[in-house]
Amino acid sequence: MSRCRACKAPIRFVRNDASGKWMILDAEPNADGRIVLEAGPVDSFVAHVLKGGEAPLEGIKRYTDHHATCPRAAEFRKPRTRAPRGGDR
Repeated sequence: MSRCRACKAPIRFVRNDASGKWMILDAEPNADGRIVLEAGPVDSFVAHVLKGGEAPLEGIKRYTDHHATCPRAAEFRKPRTRAPRGGDR
């Protein structure tokens, strides 16, 4: 199992089923989590983020994005860049 570089908590990496991007999840399931894991290719899992009103079947483990629980998540956020405002004035 991997660990967060900032807080050293156990984490797991899975791909988002919609975007294909990697997500970092808390390693342990959480009853309030909004992410469920589904079978993926070759003994792996993909993450499905529950939409508003969507609920997993009873007994399905739910996970939380580690960025939401890491006490040092701000250290890894990229600074926002401003988009140009349509030309020079």
